[in-house]
Amino acid sequence: MQCPSVLVRTIHYALNFLDRELAEHPEDEMMARAEAGDVYDLLAEITAVLHGLHPGAEVTNEQIQNTRYWMLGQLDNPLEPAR
Repeated sequence: MQCPSVLVRTIHYALNFLDRELAEHPEDEMMARAEAGDVYDLLAEITAVLHGLHPGAEVTNEQIQNTRYWMLGQLDNPLEPAR
């Protein structure tokens, strides 16, 4: 979590990539869905922890969106002031 905006962008890119893989290679649907599920579960776990819940707690789509926006707004290096 030292670079929250990089982390959430990486998660977003991974989900987009897996969506494209699903569209372009339907024969690999099981693998792409499983991998997308893993990535989404990681985002849900981060969301739960940032909301003060235990890692496996249920979170809402609104909480996930709010977490994504919050992470995007964080400085990648909190020791360097924004320019």
